Amino acid sequence: MHNGITYREVRHYRTDHHLVRFYFLACVSSEYIESVLANFKQGPQPDAVIINSCIWDVIRYHEQSLEMYKTNLDHLFIRLTEVLSPECLVIWNMAMPVGFKAGELLKYPIPNVPWDIIEGNFYSATLADLHQFDVIDMHFRIELHFRVKDATHSNQLAHRKYTCVLMTHIAQAWGVQQEQQEDEAVGY
Repeated sequence: MHNGITYREVRHYRTDHHLVRFYFLACVSSEYIESVLANFKQGPQPDAVIINSCIWDVIRYHEQSLEMYKTNLDHLFIRLTEVLSPECLVIWNMAMPVGFKAGELLKYPIPNVPWDIIEGNFYSATLADLHQFDVIDMHFRIELHFRVKDATHSNQLAHRKYTCVLMTHIAQAWGVQQEQQEDEAVGY
């Protein structure tokens, strides 16, 4: 694994009834995204698409990254609507919180990284909602104390919580009845 702008992470989950795909995006506008959309178009169509891109879009490319992110995001959401079937559950995950040390990743100095992420999250969530995509606010759900020393990544508890929030959302969206447990898990 590496943290360069060409980083890729793809996850697939398939049962007899569902195909779920997770793509980590380093940028909302790229040839890679177009290749992913081409795969969707070829089929089989996914039942759910879980998508997230913000941090690298906002801080890694150039000084006007936030404005470009907004433009590129609108294009991506239009393309998703064109390519995916209306039955596909599209979930936009908002970026988790970052700290000031995240600026160490920057090629261009941006003094307000945490606030730019908040602005990018707000814009992306609003736009996703306009396109009738589901939105999960991981920035709110993942607390600051889950961050590791680099102030950008989160620890295993955050990722466990992230997975639980995501799977609960999918289950609710698909009308899956969850069993109630007497002893609720604690520790988050």
